[in-house]
Amino acid sequence: MTIGKDIPPFPQFHHSHSFTLPFIPFGMSTRQAVMRSVTQRIESVHITSALQEGVFSRKIIGTHSGRFHCDEALACGLLLHTPVYEQSHIIRTRNPALLEKADVVVDVGGVYDHSTARYDHHQPTFRLKMETPRASYTATRLSSAGLIYLHYGRALIKEFCQQFAPDSAEFIDVLYDKLYKDFIEHVDAIDNGVEQCSGVFEKLYHIPNTLASRIDSLNPRWNEEISDEIANCAFQKAILLATGEFYARLEFLCMSWIPARRLVVQAFEDAQKSKTPEVIIISGGGLPWKEHLFDVEKEKDLVGKTLYCMFPEVTGEWKIIAVPEKLGGFANRLPLPWKGLRDDELDKASGISGCIFVHASGFIGGNRTFEGAFEMAQRSMAVQRK
Repeated sequence: MTIGKDIPPFPQFHHSHSFTLPFIPFGMSTRQAVMRSVTQRIESVHITSALQEGVFSRKIIGTHSGRFHCDEALACGLLLHTPVYEQSHIIRTRNPALLEKADVVVDVGGVYDHSTARYDHHQPTFRLKMETPRASYTATRLSSAGLIYLHYGRALIKEFCQQFAPDSAEFIDVLYDKLYKDFIEHVDAIDNGVEQCSGVFEKLYHIPNTLASRIDSLNPRWNEEISDEIANCAFQKAILLATGEFYARLEFLCMSWIPARRLVVQAFEDAQKSKTPEVIIISGGGLPWKEHLFDVEKEKDLVGKTLYCMFPEVTGEWKIIAVPEKLGGFANRLPLPWKGLRDDELDKASGISGCIFVHASGFIGGNRTFEGAFEMAQRSMAVQRK
């Protein structure tokens, strides 16, 4: 490699994938349309504590009465988005005779049996954990939310893609795994009392605002008037909160995360055809690229080979980021060597014009031009590989 001689032409980026968005009113964003759809569906649900006259005209989702939690709120919300149960009533009771009449029961009853639509996880014999086509999750037993996601999640994702993001439909397995890892698993873990970290440690600060805590706060307070009507109304709010966050996450994955994946995969493939496969060039800053890069490296059996990611800023300047050794870590595969330098001092030390800065840790740097940023990557590799 000759420094400054192997710079590829300035990349011409073509966004060949466009999203067709049916059923979205003019002027409304996808996320707004999704949340409107979720809100309308949940707010139309009738929640009761007894089987009233006429209730059998629709299917019945059964769950327990009393204090509610995130897992059964989410389980009910997901069921309400399936074709089978979308028009269902919900009954909240611990009366076995009433639960027996329900078409599906979640988080109560002591039985897990998909063939009879019973999804409880509290029985001592229950040990089921999530396995997707991409990963096994061995730390956490499923809660009622995880059980419903296990059996209905793929269909829910597929239906969502068909309606809002048809270009993401080919990534069902990826989305199914990602949504469990990033959303459902923590609901399962909290409900089952699984600590986030192993070993003994001291918490340095408290995080009071989680999805589980926000849903818990919707329960009637000890010093407020409590009735079935009040409790059921609160549970409806909990269903909306949990289900809204689920679909907000799914919308982000389909409309932002998957398009980013396409760009990263293309950038990686382009890099492998170039004289500098260690550097990938992405069309825009701010997109989530690290997880996608690690995935494609693994798929191509080239783990650890990419050292830098370059992308443009809206100002026309270019950033260069060192690839981390592992996701979520601060150590990098090859930090930029001119740590903490800026402007003229950095130009002089690197021998490259147009430099703006290199972070004190070496994980990121900037240059005023594409050519300058690319040369920073080249020279960094040359200097540190002697």
